[in-house]
This record gives sequence, structure tokens and C-alpha cells, in this order.
Amino acid sequence: MKKMLALGLVLILTLFASCRSGETANVPAKELFDKAVTLLSLPDKNVDIYYSGAAEEYMLFNDDTIPGKFGDITDYPLPDTFEDYAAYYSKNNYGTEFGIFKMKTKEQAENMKLYIDSRMDQKLKNAENYPGTDTTLIENYTVTVDGVWIYYAATNNNEGFNKLIKNRLHP
Repeated sequence: MKKMLALGLVLILTLFASCRSGETANVPAKELFDKAVTLLSLPDKNVDIYYSGAAEEYMLFNDDTIPGKFGDITDYPLPDTFEDYAAYYSKNNYGTEFGIFKMKTKEQAENMKLYIDSRMDQKLKNAENYPGTDTTLIENYTVTVDGVWIYYAATNNNEGFNKLIKNRLHP
């Protein structure tokens, strides 16, 4: 009886430790994206949407679209570094945007954070030429690296977005 109790306790502690070890759920980025769009009540018109499972070429990241979103001609994430992704960009240059990316390695996730930070810095720098431009969303963006996952938000509800993604990745 004591052996069974001890074995049960070890099993419970092992399960608890594995849940807390930083492992994330295997959730498709598009599923997270859809939940975020619903949470944020975002329109699907006058926006650019990209996701890795798209059937249409214009909704996939490639060597033509990625530099415009995350870097210049010489410095941007390569398409083969993404394991899964979904991203939303308002056609308004300083409007709502967010991205959810599962990279192949943790190092690539850290690099993706640098690309996102660079993107936001560049947008703010460009806005200096247009003093009346509302850059509130860009100024207040958030970015989180969680293992191989990285997600960022420049929305009216970054806190809600971050909580939603974190809760889905760590159920």
C-alpha cells in the first residue's frame, strides 16, 4: 500500500513538473489568431492577413512579403525559420497589428523579437515626419518570447491578447 502511495505521489509530482517545465501546447497559430481576432473584435477588411496554412499564395509569407514586414532587403527572417505563423496588419500604417509565430528554434524566436522591435522602431522613426500621426498602438506594443513561440500585439487590448495566447499555450 505504501509503495502504491509513493508511486502515485511520484507520478503526480512528475506530471506537475512536466507541466511547469515551460513546455507549450501544440496549438496551431491560426487557431490562436482566430481567437485573438474574436477577442479584439477586429475587421477582416482593409487588412493584410498571413498564415502558414493558407491555400492562397498572397496569404503566405515569402521572400517578397517578409522584408516589408520585418526588415530590409539584407536583414529579415527567412521563410524556412517559421514552423507556424499567423499575423494581422491593418492597412493603416499605424493601426492594429499582431503576430503569432512558432519558430523552429529558441534562437530564431529571439531573433524574431529583434525583427519585431526593429519594425516598431522604424515605424516610430518614420512617423516623426508626420507630426499629426497617432502612433499610440505602435508606442505601446508588447512582444513576448515563450520558448519557440513569439507573439506581439499593437492593439487596443494588448493585455487581453497576451493573456489569451499565454493561456492557450499553457493550458
